[in-house]
Amino acid sequence: MKLLAAFEPGGYVSLQGPLGKVPKEGLLLVNYHEKPLRITRIRSDLEDRIQWQIQERKAGREFILMIQDRSQAPGEYTGRLILETDNP
Repeated sequence: MKLLAAFEPGGYVSLQGPLGKVPKEGLLLVNYHEKPLRITRIRSDLEDRIQWQIQERKAGREFILMIQDRSQAPGEYTGRLILETDNP
C-alpha cells in the first residue's frame, strides 16, 4: 500500500495546561502523491474549544496545521479535525 499523505509526527495533538495558558500544537501534513494537494475545507466537532490555522509550507506538498485551545471552561475533551482536499 502506497502512502499518499501523512501527518508528522503523528495524527493527533494533545493540548494540556492551565486554562488560558495551553500552548499551541502543530502538525506537518506531507503529501506523498505525485500530484499537488489543495486543502478545500476543514471541519471540526470542537469549534467551541479550539481554533486552527493552516499554512502552506511547500506549494501543494507540505502544510503546517496549528491548533490552539480556546476553551472557556476547564475539562477534558476529545474530537476531530477533518481536512478535505481536491484529491479524492
